[in-house]
Amino acid sequence: MTWTPADIKDEIMARWVAALRDENKYKQTTRGGLRDNTGWCCLGVLCDIFKDDHPDSEWEELIRGRFSFRPSREAVPEENYLPAAVAEWAGFRLGHHDGIDPGNPTMNVARPDKARDHEGLALTNDHGASFQTIANMIQEGNWHVGSEQAD
Repeated sequence: MTWTPADIKDEIMARWVAALRDENKYKQTTRGGLRDNTGWCCLGVLCDIFKDDHPDSEWEELIRGRFSFRPSREAVPEENYLPAAVAEWAGFRLGHHDGIDPGNPTMNVARPDKARDHEGLALTNDHGASFQTIANMIQEGNWHVGSEQAD
């Protein structure tokens, strides 16, 4: 499944970018997953913003200090991937992008300035790109997210 940012809601994008730049609220982790006891992945921050608007969603603590996110009481909790309910709420449009690496089972990003450097948005986070850098990428619209996870 591939999500494109073309239709991301301006208000959601502004909240996401502001949250990523708020070093007092969200400490970044680079250990994989949406959230752990040391901090947040950039996609976990988006899930937390979703939670602000959806009180029936919740974070569930797992073993080894990791957390999963459940977008509703009926939904299956997700530890590593952006849940479809969150992507749809944010206004991502389902589509396809040639730059997506089909062998990467994590969230993907394609940047026009690095056509051969298709690394997941989550992996961009986990490889040490700061929340500031990721916020700039989101604001500039030079990214795509998707998952090869089964629907």
